[in-house]
Amino acid sequence: MDRLCIIGHFGGGNDFFDGQTVKTKILYSELKARLACRIMCVDTYYKAKSPLRLLFRSLFSIISCNRIIILPSTNGRRFFFPLLYFFSIVFKKRVYHIVTGGFITEQLDEYPKWIKHQNSFEVNWIQFQSAANILHGAGLSNVEVLQNFKNLKIVDPDEVPKYSSAPFRFCTFSRISREKGIPDAITAIININRKHGYELATLDIYGQPDVDYANEFEETMQAVPDSIKYKGTVPYDQSTAVLKDYFALLFPTYFRGEGFAGTIIDAFASGLPVIATDWHANAEIIDNNVTGIIYHDNSLLENTVLFSIEHPDVIQSMRNRCLQQARDYMPEQHIDRILKKMQLL
Repeated sequence: MDRLCIIGHFGGGNDFFDGQTVKTKILYSELKARLACRIMCVDTYYKAKSPLRLLFRSLFSIISCNRIIILPSTNGRRFFFPLLYFFSIVFKKRVYHIVTGGFITEQLDEYPKWIKHQNSFEVNWIQFQSAANILHGAGLSNVEVLQNFKNLKIVDPDEVPKYSSAPFRFCTFSRISREKGIPDAITAIININRKHGYELATLDIYGQPDVDYANEFEETMQAVPDSIKYKGTVPYDQSTAVLKDYFALLFPTYFRGEGFAGTIIDAFASGLPVIATDWHANAEIIDNNVTGIIYHDNSLLENTVLFSIEHPDVIQSMRNRCLQQARDYMPEQHIDRILKKMQLL
């Protein structure tokens, strides 16, 4: 009987809302629903809490399975790439590497052996074309683009509200950190309201604060006006029910490891245009002035938000295009590609 192993961050039974954990859980859920074979899971959550447990579980699962899917972080690559290279060369294990985030393209100079390791795998799936081009140029011969995907309920167009007057409701929906641009979003909304003398716009912040930013964020939220609120976390499969009532989503990220951000899929499935930095893959995913607005300098966020408020008809015209685009990021066709590559379809 075929056995499939998935190595990734499942979270150890805890609630995590980062892209890597969400992607790992979605992939497992979708494959479990489609396959009759046994799926064994290796949860990299335990690398710090119980490294020996992780090591033995990894070796047992890799030895037991003939196909291995891996969705590693940087630390995971350092550990699993040499191990899986050995098993793929010596024992002919079939390894399928799904890249989460965009950081790997910047790490190959530091870890040149990764090229040899990854070339022993069946495929390296990267989430966007520009990153695939970089990996090809670095010497990877087996790179393919596999877009991010989420199993979401796409909002019905009739559920999407029409905005014509204040307050215009904006939100962020990502990890909460300085590099994700959360302070920039807060500052932009505060400045707009201060200059106009009333609550023209509001900002609701969703997500899990990073540990090294949590105290600063708490202090910030104690000092902000009522137009800025923290709304906690939302399970990924409930995101569209929450986001559909907003005017636009702000994504002012300059996070170094940004890949194909799942928050953009959440927004599109909610009929929500995205106002985002021209950073990493954002401009490849967001069609400028069609499904959102790309701005090219952090100082332009306030002006871009104000433009959207002054042109609600432009934002409204984007909403149906977002809903149409969201269909490209539902799991079915992407899971089919994975199964065909593994010769399980």
